[in-house]
Amino acid sequence: MLSVIVPVFNERESIRQVLDGIAAPLEGTDHEIIAVDDASTDGSSGLLASLPGIRVIAHEENCGYGASLKDGIRAARGDALAIIDADGTYPAERITEMLSLLGKFPMVVGAREPLPRFNRLAKAMLGLLVWLLTRKHVPDLNSGLRLFRRDTAERFMHLLPDGYSFTTTLTIGCLVNHIPVRYLPIRYRPRIGTSKIRPVRDFFNFALLIVRLVTYFKPLEVYLPASFALFAAGGAVGLYSLVVNHRVMDVTTVILIVFAFQVALLGLLADIIIRKR
Repeated sequence: MLSVIVPVFNERESIRQVLDGIAAPLEGTDHEIIAVDDASTDGSSGLLASLPGIRVIAHEENCGYGASLKDGIRAARGDALAIIDADGTYPAERITEMLSLLGKFPMVVGAREPLPRFNRLAKAMLGLLVWLLTRKHVPDLNSGLRLFRRDTAERFMHLLPDGYSFTTTLTIGCLVNHIPVRYLPIRYRPRIGTSKIRPVRDFFNFALLIVRLVTYFKPLEVYLPASFALFAAGGAVGLYSLVVNHRVMDVTTVILIVFAFQVALLGLLADIIIRKR
């Protein structure tokens, strides 16, 4: 059985179109559609209540995008789970095609094309950060259209946040644990209604999240490069002071090199703990 989870917060303009777009290609199949209303204030709640064939979970207060998805996952009856945003940007008709790939891959992600200019820049920078930390290329880190098996989500449920970084966390979790992910190019449509994303703030939050998650799963990928950088800085300061000032800045050099060894040892200790767990 396929459970399609749609988080909804003030999406009255688009929600009916999105839900109809999900239901049409899935007609005649074993599926359910779960709309999680995150305390909408624009009339989305009343509209959802009037739509037949939709399971509605209503939050009494706004809990966040990730919290809505987690509540939907817990309530879902299917072993195959799909999530799609309610803003009309994702092609719901591709869900059936993605479902056919779920037998081979634990997660199938719709890789958005084309993105607005700022989104493309942010996507490229975050993708570069992921590659530097993991040496793996990710076509779309935080796409809101994806299918995954229930056990894949449950494996990382304790890490999945309540905010917009839900999808990023799930992607990184699969990536660093060598869980195969299939990316399927999809056409990204103009949004219906007003976006709730705060571009600059959310970009830095995503970047910090990537570093935090890689540190959690693979601490040596973060600690060893930092250690090498400190060691190189200590050597460079010592060499520069010797060549230019004809004396070694021994205190600065020693502090940097000792700090480099401390960071390396901390990384090794963290790695041992992670492997033991």
